[in-house]
Amino acid sequence: MTDDALISKPTATPISIAAISVALFIPLFAVLWLLISNYDSSVRNDYVEAQNKQLQTRLNSLINELDRSLHQLSNLPQVVAESRNVQDALQGRPSRYQMQDRVDQYLETIAGNLGVDMIWLMDTQGNTIATSNFRAPESLIGQNFAYRNYFRESIKGNLGHQFGIGVTTLVPGFYFSAPVQENGQVIGVVGLEIDVASLVKWVPLENMLVTDPNGLVIMSSNSDYLLNTMPDSRLQTMPRDDLLKEYQRAGFNPLHLQLSGIFGGHNLWTLGDDETSALLDRRPSDANDFEGIVYNRLNEFAAFDTQHKVHLLIAAIGSLLLAIAIASTLVYLRRSRAGERALKANQAKLEMINAQLEAMAGEDPLTGLYNRRKLNALLDDEWNRSKRYRRPLTLAILDLDFFKRINDTLGHGAGDAVLVHVAKLLGKNKRNSDILARLGGEEFIMVLPETRAEEAMILMERLRIMIQENPTPWQAESIPLTVSIGIANLNSEDRVSDMLSRADKALYEAKESGRNRIQRLDTECISESLRS
Repeated sequence: MTDDALISKPTATPISIAAISVALFIPLFAVLWLLISNYDSSVRNDYVEAQNKQLQTRLNSLINELDRSLHQLSNLPQVVAESRNVQDALQGRPSRYQMQDRVDQYLETIAGNLGVDMIWLMDTQGNTIATSNFRAPESLIGQNFAYRNYFRESIKGNLGHQFGIGVTTLVPGFYFSAPVQENGQVIGVVGLEIDVASLVKWVPLENMLVTDPNGLVIMSSNSDYLLNTMPDSRLQTMPRDDLLKEYQRAGFNPLHLQLSGIFGGHNLWTLGDDETSALLDRRPSDANDFEGIVYNRLNEFAAFDTQHKVHLLIAAIGSLLLAIAIASTLVYLRRSRAGERALKANQAKLEMINAQLEAMAGEDPLTGLYNRRKLNALLDDEWNRSKRYRRPLTLAILDLDFFKRINDTLGHGAGDAVLVHVAKLLGKNKRNSDILARLGGEEFIMVLPETRAEEAMILMERLRIMIQENPTPWQAESIPLTVSIGIANLNSEDRVSDMLSRADKALYEAKESGRNRIQRLDTECISESLRS
């Protein structure tokens, strides 16, 4: 029986359409699935990168603000120690008991004016002889604090500070002290305390933790995390007697902090009872004994998952409808004399569309260069190769200077012409092994395999001069251009994100230093590490 005879049967047409539809649906949906997955992954990655940059800014703000606040507080006891009332009380002029009420009221007034919770005066033995809370049942009068680290420092003539839990109040706070001196001799110590709850008002940041040197959470925007210990805390192994002496408690609950996954080279964590994944960054203060920790919960991740499922459902329905339409057309064409030629033509078109879709998945539509998605795949390959064979690898990020001014004054058409012009210049003058891509906006990136930072500086200087000397033709005029470039090389401990971050920082420094220049962040080259 011939094909024509089969097609002529009424029952053969639906079966043929169904069979061809299934055959077409699989590759159509596969291509759309790949494109959608790459796109959704890129959107999610951009979201994570933006959150991570915000995280670093917030961490710097937290540490700077807390350092500034603690620095201001550390100087306050010295001011009180230099007052005549305090010195007279310690020297018994006219008598300690006659002066006590006056000094108590003086300290009470000073504490209220300074916005701190307590100020007290100790003799050289550590006994409290006057205090701003003299009216309270938990007054410090008569309490001895000679064992406290801040007292030990100040009795030697130094400024002292520490975190601790109040002996009488059982409230966590920061303690500061200064020596009271007469003719070069220490005659007493002034102590100052501000509760953690009060200090949080000085540093009003969300999603933050502060730990003391032992890893105890002493400040937190979430009160549930306060006085919990970090998983790597030294408090886990501290003897019970030391805990009681330092914190008036025999133990603390650990903070729930667990690695939940890795995305885009960033660790994701779950914190406390909230199962939402979060980015977390931490850094110790250079000026004080504390570590700042900030976190951003990635609340949009669930929405991204739902969005991805909706995209795939739409792609499946669209692929099925397109497959049925193509299949119906193919069956119809097979029943005509010209069916074979039409079928071949449609197949060629389908192959061309598939090829175009595959090319579009990795190409920037304006410049024709690789886009960020394609760059990530190629950069991962080069990073793995350099790590495996201990070969040098350098990144260069190029940013056109004053690009926004071109768009604002000449229009976006001129801006597009500039981007295309620069892309052609870079493409014609790069080496065959170099990878050139557009990061977005006016930023380009070059991946330079087998290239050390010194060699990259020479290459980038040539490209910088070339761009400066080749303005962009635009209508009846030429648009002059300059470019700032940041360079970073791969070292033995690097991740891809580390190299990108350093190159971006170098670019920022080039911009801050006047633009139209190259800035390099030196690190130990991986190949040099191997030779050493």
